[in-house]
Amino acid sequence: MYTSDDKLMKKTFWIALGCSVFFGIFTAIYYQFSHDVYSDYMTYLGLIPLVLGSLPAFIFWRKNIPAPGYLSYHMYFSGVAALTMASCLRGIFDIAGNSSVYQTYLMYFGVITTLLGVLLCAASLLRRAVRHEPSLDTDDRT
Repeated sequence: MYTSDDKLMKKTFWIALGCSVFFGIFTAIYYQFSHDVYSDYMTYLGLIPLVLGSLPAFIFWRKNIPAPGYLSYHMYFSGVAALTMASCLRGIFDIAGNSSVYQTYLMYFGVITTLLGVLLCAASLLRRAVRHEPSLDTDDRT
């Protein structure tokens, strides 16, 4: 594993953890002014960056797994950001007693982008694993 991979995953872990804490505090403050109206989307808002952001970054960082490729990394975390914002907007609209179709589109975009990032990361790690194994079709008779 490269040092840059270690630094990237460590930085990603702390940023995602900070976002999780921020959204936890944001939810607590928002509930102070919500007139006793609550939303599950707002209640569990801080868990999205914690579970989908900090946890994978922590595993990659501490297990010394090489960082995923540029595209898969950014696609995955863009999806996590979209899911987080969609949940925040849905919670705000639920508390306000309003609705919009755009947060649903954002949620679908986040799910699709996150899944594509996971698939690209898996393909990248599989490709790296195959490249480091000895080839079975080499001819040692020469």
